[in-house]
Amino acid sequence: MVCKEHKNVAKSKIKKYREQRREGNVTHATTAKPVTPKKTKKATPKVARARKLQGQYLGALKSLTGADRAKVKQTAAEKGVAEAVKLAQTMKRA
Repeated sequence: MVCKEHKNVAKSKIKKYREQRREGNVTHATTAKPVTPKKTKKATPKVARARKLQGQYLGALKSLTGADRAKVKQTAAEKGVAEAVKLAQTMKRA
C-alpha cells in the first residue's frame, strides 16, 4: 500500500525504496529524526514530599464513603492534608 500521491509509481521502484529504507540508506528530508531523550528534572525534596502526601490522601479517601469522606475533605481544607490523612487512617481502622 502506498499513499494517494504515489499510487502510480512502478512497483519495482516502490520495492527498491522499501529495501533502502529497511537498510537505513535513505537520505530524504522526510525520514524520521532520531528521538533524543528529554532531560527530566529531578523533583526537589519538598515537591517529592508533597506528591507523596497527595497520593496518601487520595488513597485514604478512596477507602472511605459518604460522611467520613466529607469529614476528611473538610479537615484537609481547614487544617491541611497531613491532618486529613491521619484522620482518614483512623477512620479506616475503626
